[in-house]
Amino acid sequence: MRYGIKRIKAVKKQKRRVSLRAKRKQVTAICPFNAVQEYNCTRERIRFDDLFAIGELPDKRQRKARQQRKRRKVYDAKKAAAAFSARANRLRRKLLSLGEKKADDKKWLSFLSGALCGTLCVGVVCALAVLALLFGGFLMPYDRLTVPSLIGESYETAASSIDQRFEVELTYKSSDDAAVGEIISQSPSAGTVRKHYKGDGKCKLSLTLSTGKHSYTVTELSGSSARDAILHLRNEGVAIDTLYEYSTAVPSGTVISTSPRAGETVFDGETLVLRISLGKQKILASVPDLFSLTEAAARELLASRGLVLGDITYKASSESAGSIISQQYSPYSKIEKGSRVDVSISLGDGYSQKSAPDLYGLSVDEARAKLAEYGLVLGSVFSVSSGAPKGTVVAQTPIANTPLTSAITSIDIFISS
Repeated sequence: MRYGIKRIKAVKKQKRRVSLRAKRKQVTAICPFNAVQEYNCTRERIRFDDLFAIGELPDKRQRKARQQRKRRKVYDAKKAAAAFSARANRLRRKLLSLGEKKADDKKWLSFLSGALCGTLCVGVVCALAVLALLFGGFLMPYDRLTVPSLIGESYETAASSIDQRFEVELTYKSSDDAAVGEIISQSPSAGTVRKHYKGDGKCKLSLTLSTGKHSYTVTELSGSSARDAILHLRNEGVAIDTLYEYSTAVPSGTVISTSPRAGETVFDGETLVLRISLGKQKILASVPDLFSLTEAAARELLASRGLVLGDITYKASSESAGSIISQQYSPYSKIEKGSRVDVSISLGDGYSQKSAPDLYGLSVDEARAKLAEYGLVLGSVFSVSSGAPKGTVVAQTPIANTPLTSAITSIDIFISS
């Protein structure tokens, strides 16, 4: 590749030489004078007016050519000087801009370095001040204080032997072994050496005194909820034993009483008994089968089980009149004793049965006779004041036209007095 490029350059150079020779031959052929010697093909252009200037002397032409060359050289020199001056000006401007930039950089650099040095100086001064404040006391004279052994002693006797340069802090704690006021712990421990600087405060010494065996004075808890009472006793550190029992006077979940009672003291290792109500005790009874029984038989059977006959409803039914056709609770179910049991009693087919007769205005004997016609008997006789004739019926129970059932066997009357 390199050889090919060199070859091309050599060929081009040879061609230029050939063209220059051809031009020189043409000039020599046209001009009979020695124009070839004055011609510089590399620096001058061919001036055709010089070539055809016939009759001028060779010396004169030479002087003229020299003058023209001088003028050209002067012009080229001025042009080169102007170009050089322009380049110099551009270079000077660049150098000036670079110098100004460097000067600005130097200004900022000096400003930053000054600020950094100032900050470092302030930081060093502050650090020295803090170190002097923290550790300056170590350079001051101090006394060595040895913490005495005080555990097991009474505080009243130990207080007089404690160095006045100690600041004593007291805390209290129950203890089963130590007596009241006895020191059970201390901080720092015995034998510790503390430095006490002159002019400084006192050295701290923490002592824990015994309050004796832990105890609790029972407060009044009767009537409060079991939950609140148990939480209170646990917070006091009291051992609890709960006892649940039925009570007709105290609602369920309420404290009945405590043992020991309110105002007494409970010590560690002892247990407080908390009696809590379960409410009224429920005694259950089995419901009998009352179907087809009369009202009286059902009442007796329910009473034998501890139950009571409740409300009675009369309904038309194909069952015989006066017999129970339904009951509130199903047979053999368990309900609380003393509960009421509602029943329904049959009226027979339709409402064709007899009704209670109207006894108003009849005497007692007449009323008894009329009741016998209906298969009824005279019940209680009551005297009331009335404007009706004396000894006549003014009212009755049940009232007239009440359907007769097996439950109605007698009728009470009220006569005028």
